[in-house]
Amino acid sequence: MELPTVDIVTLSYSDAKHFPKYIQALSGLAYPSDKLKLIIVDNGSTDGAVPLLKELLPTLPFAAELIESGANLGFAGGCNRGAFHGNGDYILFLNPDTQVDSDMVRILAERALSEPRAGLVEAAQYPHELSKWFDPMTHYTDWCSGGSVLAKREIFTSIGGFDTFFHPIYCEDVDLSWRMWLAGWRCVYEPRARVRHDSVLPDGQQKPIELSHSIKFSFAMHFKYDSWQGLAAHLIRGLRYLISPRTNELTRRAVADGLIMVARKLPYLMEHRRKSQRALKNSQERERFVFTEWYYGRWRTN
Repeated sequence: MELPTVDIVTLSYSDAKHFPKYIQALSGLAYPSDKLKLIIVDNGSTDGAVPLLKELLPTLPFAAELIESGANLGFAGGCNRGAFHGNGDYILFLNPDTQVDSDMVRILAERALSEPRAGLVEAAQYPHELSKWFDPMTHYTDWCSGGSVLAKREIFTSIGGFDTFFHPIYCEDVDLSWRMWLAGWRCVYEPRARVRHDSVLPDGQQKPIELSHSIKFSFAMHFKYDSWQGLAAHLIRGLRYLISPRTNELTRRAVADGLIMVARKLPYLMEHRRKSQRALKNSQERERFVFTEWYYGRWRTN
């Protein structure tokens, strides 16, 4: 099996503290060096990440390029900038706070080649794995995390890449995955491909930015993919949280931001709702488009 060319796209936003270990791990990849390229998009770092990267990138055994955007394009915008700049057969989106196992890229690529309809193939994260659901036999999953996922370039491009509506971060990976399923492609979880990702707080609590943005963008996700009844129920839920004296300040602010976003972006949301709902009517994968209170997609309970 001939391995494909892979562009590794990484977003930098004041991540200088992560890059020494990140680059060191990439240096040990067991993959043909002439088939790899690292593209780092810097979103206006202020911590010295750019000069540090200019020192570190030449040490890699394969090609590397730094793109300085000069502004915060958000996760979706920055990743799209890097993805559309490259030309590899596949694009590996990889967070800077990860350290890859040496065989991770090879395993992801081989799995992608063995699945003709695979649009996304996600690596397993350790020591703290996401508790999202996947089929124990096929390892198909409702959505793939954008922190360590391989995308087939022609498919990623054909569906428009990440949606920059989700700025600055969160939900864009679920949205991309659901558009993959609606376009007839599969999202795959590959547990043999492993990457260390220290993304969980020491006490196991959720990051405030993750919770707040997930709440905010839940309104957009319901607009795009839920039934009218489900959308109405979620809007009512938001209003109840907004006026309840028991709601904490972070949640109240996130709900308010979400409702304001709906009001300001209603034409956009309605246009994308029409597209998604047409595709959902003809989809054999409708069971994947499920919601919990503020989240989207199925989660494991054990």
